[in-house]
Amino acid sequence: MKKILIISTDRQKGGSITTFNHIAQQLNLTVLGIAEDFATISAYIQKTIPDLIICDVSLNDDYDGLEILRQISTKYPIASILVSSWPNTSYPDETQGIQVVGYLTKPFVPNQVKITIKVSLGSLV
Repeated sequence: MKKILIISTDRQKGGSITTFNHIAQQLNLTVLGIAEDFATISAYIQKTIPDLIICDVSLNDDYDGLEILRQISTKYPIASILVSSWPNTSYPDETQGIQVVGYLTKPFVPNQVKITIKVSLGSLV
């Protein structure tokens, strides 16, 4: 069973985390956890390396998702999907050295999320 880690602060009802959990369940994926800070993320990854990370670009004032993925990628080559409210065309430049395999712009359609996850995992789900 494929494993994913969700990095997001969007805990509102019907938000990103709810959508990702629901779709992971539909695709028979294991959600290792939901994290908002680097210490929690590191703890999850040290316990079990995920096959895919779904990471919100905007997290808090101290750091963003891109910085977290940069730190993770120095030790672990984990494929990632970026999530943002902004259709930022500069992300390809900012993701040098990070294994970004997908990009989702909020608000998203659940089927779009499902397809992006499947493609990112090499359609092995």
